[in-house]
Amino acid sequence: MATFTPAPSAAPRLKVYRQTHVNPIGMSATVQVTVMDASYWVWISVRTQGEITDEVELHQVTPEELRQGGRDATRAFGDVSISMPPTKFQKVPACVNLIGNRIDETSLRMAMRFAMRFKRQFIVNLDAENPQQNEMACAYGEKKALDMITKIEALESSSSSAATTTAGSEQ
Repeated sequence: MATFTPAPSAAPRLKVYRQTHVNPIGMSATVQVTVMDASYWVWISVRTQGEITDEVELHQVTPEELRQGGRDATRAFGDVSISMPPTKFQKVPACVNLIGNRIDETSLRMAMRFAMRFKRQFIVNLDAENPQQNEMACAYGEKKALDMITKIEALESSSSSAATTTAGSEQ
């Protein structure tokens, strides 16, 4: 008699991280990173004034926090760009601006730089009052997103290596 072995789950395993940063001259950057199987969705909201909160540690957002929304749920969607990592046939990432201002390519360039650095697909949302005039605020948001993604990559690699070690010791 044949045995039935179910296929591994095809459902995406999402993890959401959020962090807010404030610098001494009054700029704030809220960064939310959604980690998917082999890609990232990065939402960056930069402000040069107005509602500013204290800097918080990197934390994984719980489903309850996502349902409640919080102050970030009222923010604008902003420009959205997507970039695929480079391949051996194409050294430059393929990227496109999906939603937003076609003239301003700030989110497009961010997605491209992230894909080049981390060799993964990136979707980047940039919510900025005026990205062309607030280049410094956008650069601050990008730097904080980069720091956050680097920390998440380290967390993900350490948790996957710990799972591999545990699985190997059970055999």
